[in-house]
Amino acid sequence: MRITKIASLMIATLATGPLSAEARTPLIFNTTTPQNDLTGAMAAQVQFAQSQILPAQPKEGDRQPTLTSLRKSLLLVRPLQADEVTPVRVQAQDANGKVLGTLTLAPPSALPETVYHLSDAPKEDVDFTPTNGSSVTISSSADLDKLSDKSASFLKERLTGKALVDIQTADGYWVQDIYLPAGAEWQDKMVRVRSNAGYSSNIYYGNKQVTVSRGQTLQFKSVNGQWFYQEELENNRITYAQNTWSGELPAEWILPGLSLTISQGKHSGELTRIRVGAPNELLLHTIDIGMLTPPRDRFDFAKDPEAHREYFQTIPVSRMIVSQYAPVHLQEVMLPDGTLLTDFDPSTGGWHTGTMREQIGKELISHGIDNANYGINNTATQGNKSYSFDAAQLVAHNSRGNYANGVQVHGGSGGAGIVTLDKSLGNEFSHEVGHNYGLGHYVDGFRGSVHRSADQINSSWGWDSDKRRFIPNFFPTRTNADACLDGECQPPFEGRKFGFDSMAGGSPFSNANRFTLYTPNSAAIIQSFLESKAVFDANSPTGFSKWDAATARMEPYEHKVEKLEQIDAPVDDLSENRLMTLFDEYSVVNIAMWDGHWTRYIRVPAASDKNQNRSLTINHKASYNSILTINGEDILIQKGVKKSFTSDGQRWQESAEIDTRVVRKPEQFGVPVTTLVGYYDPQGTLPSYIYPALHGAYGFTYSDDSTEIADGDCQLQVETDNGILHFKLTNHRAISTLMNKFHINVPTASQPSRATVLCHNQSFTERTLSSAPEGLSYTVNGRALPAKHNEGCIISNQTGDKYCLPIGERSGYSLPSWIYNHEVHVDAGSEAKVYLSDWDNLSYSRVGEFIGNVATSELKNVRAWNGMYLDFSKPKSMRVVSK
Repeated sequence: MRITKIASLMIATLATGPLSAEARTPLIFNTTTPQNDLTGAMAAQVQFAQSQILPAQPKEGDRQPTLTSLRKSLLLVRPLQADEVTPVRVQAQDANGKVLGTLTLAPPSALPETVYHLSDAPKEDVDFTPTNGSSVTISSSADLDKLSDKSASFLKERLTGKALVDIQTADGYWVQDIYLPAGAEWQDKMVRVRSNAGYSSNIYYGNKQVTVSRGQTLQFKSVNGQWFYQEELENNRITYAQNTWSGELPAEWILPGLSLTISQGKHSGELTRIRVGAPNELLLHTIDIGMLTPPRDRFDFAKDPEAHREYFQTIPVSRMIVSQYAPVHLQEVMLPDGTLLTDFDPSTGGWHTGTMREQIGKELISHGIDNANYGINNTATQGNKSYSFDAAQLVAHNSRGNYANGVQVHGGSGGAGIVTLDKSLGNEFSHEVGHNYGLGHYVDGFRGSVHRSADQINSSWGWDSDKRRFIPNFFPTRTNADACLDGECQPPFEGRKFGFDSMAGGSPFSNANRFTLYTPNSAAIIQSFLESKAVFDANSPTGFSKWDAATARMEPYEHKVEKLEQIDAPVDDLSENRLMTLFDEYSVVNIAMWDGHWTRYIRVPAASDKNQNRSLTINHKASYNSILTINGEDILIQKGVKKSFTSDGQRWQESAEIDTRVVRKPEQFGVPVTTLVGYYDPQGTLPSYIYPALHGAYGFTYSDDSTEIADGDCQLQVETDNGILHFKLTNHRAISTLMNKFHINVPTASQPSRATVLCHNQSFTERTLSSAPEGLSYTVNGRALPAKHNEGCIISNQTGDKYCLPIGERSGYSLPSWIYNHEVHVDAGSEAKVYLSDWDNLSYSRVGEFIGNVATSELKNVRAWNGMYLDFSKPKSMRVVSK
């Protein structure tokens, strides 16, 4: 019944007459009565917009994200007493009460438009009533198929001499893509698309696209060389709220402790205790993999910087880096059990199935790239000990393989630092990355998974800060459909259906952003996940930083990796001889007991030079007691006892809990890397294998282990222009029946040429390494990367663009036009000092000196070389010298 009703409503719109593109009565989304967020004489409601609009004070029971540190924000102010004439001014202060700057907000008439707004819409009325003249219908399968031709030649033919072409789809008679012809010769022609098919159709016209679904009818008309559909012009009336003043807060202002004083006329009020979270980051590597078949070259996200920018606009991060790996074609595939595949994988492949899908695309290559960037040399081939997830670092891959059932494309999977994609533009990307944030399906049901109207919880619009356009949380076309889940429904906004979260079957609203808008509920969960992760940080003494909620700042974080080889001793034989054998091979021997897994006697061999620095741990959870014989004494071990001992060569000394990990700090940050992955068998019975080198545009490398490798240890040797590097590998299988996998980054600049796996002083396998291809790149959206140690940079507060010079260089007579006289802040590397002048050519000794990170406010009222106190926040020339 509902479908019939919708269809009749849509068809009824065909009878409408002229429609003006000019706004008449606005369609206001947020008509709620504003609530006061300020203290003082002025009363106003305050909101911010970063990846989405968020309230200064959320409703009770409304899970909303907070501001993200160091990301610019749109400020929205709705005075309770409407006054659209008297200017509204804002003064910002930091946590110490220091004034950061002042803004005069734009009036309500200048509130940013939505992404649905057409700036080039015709000014005259557009009449969508078909003109007198003949029409033609396209409804057969054969004719519908012809509409997918991008040149639109068939549709051109049908439009010629006709006033209207009526396209009708139905079950069994359907086309996915319809292209309308470009050109002024189609003036006043109309195309009507009626959908009664279970599958949606996409209509492409100019640089725009709209989707039509079952029960919908869209009418297009060509005006002045462009096609418009009726509701598209109506969407120009949509606005977020009335009486709303707006202005942009620079990224450097957005830090914990921020407060705002807002004034209009004689009245002012303060906004304090603004919720500001961590400057979260996302690092995403991309790689296209072909296994026993060429890669399919359909990884659209990887090759589209605009797609990177669009996804950044949907998540609460201050910086997103997307690094490109070169595509890889594996003409043979070694599996961890020693099976070499040369023609096809005998397993059955599919979207979610296939041995190569799991063991190669996900566990070896994707986890391998992740682990190499963490400085983890080798891991088990599978299981929860096969990867690390310390940072918000993900590897997204397209992969396909040749299987017993032919070439199969993999996709639709995400989690544990991996994103396996079929279609990389659209909800599949948002959804699978969402699983990596810890999001499940249909998070919190209707309350958390459905976008809502402004008077309800879980309501927000997205915000594209580059285009300065709002992204409504509903679709641009009228269907008069409710958004329903679990028996609850959200009515439409002016006939436009609200969307669903990415994890609940959602989809992008339009091609203005090709990714799905997360609900505020999901965005808050994403933000919490990101705040729990470390970030790679060249300026941290440990190489990593992590958010500390107690201090509300990023603190140095110690990233640790397993270093000592250990084994869980079998309880069926804990004799002195057996333990002696284990200590010969392992640095740490762990004994764990529980009910059903117990023995009475534990006999430890005497301390000696042979077992010096070896350690023993005991974790006793069994109901029966055990007897530990150590240092010639018997010790009763009861349930709940935990003990650790380390041999000093003379005696087993009881010690604190053994930490088998060591701190790992990158040696080089954000450099092109050659990632080496493969399998090796410490026992030498399975065939070790080095895969073709993987080449990435952006990664992290670590010092080698030349000083730590003992005679006979397993290792990966890499020949480079700088000599041979030695990376230690563990000497035992992590899983008794499988080889271990290794994953190591080497700087591409060192030109690695050959790799060899050695164990017991024998070469197990070797490979000549290919050179990195040209053209690999990475993108940075949001906060600029920190300056290198030997350079000084200024960053435009207006555009976010960064201008850097190495030590000893100057800008010339003046700065480039794209940053000249912009308001900036300074980022100088550890060895650099930045000279700025408010005059061209560093003239008249009007020069200020700056080191480290210097906020815009700290560039003002600075003593210059000439003794005057000047404002260097809008420099015109620059030089960088050694600090």
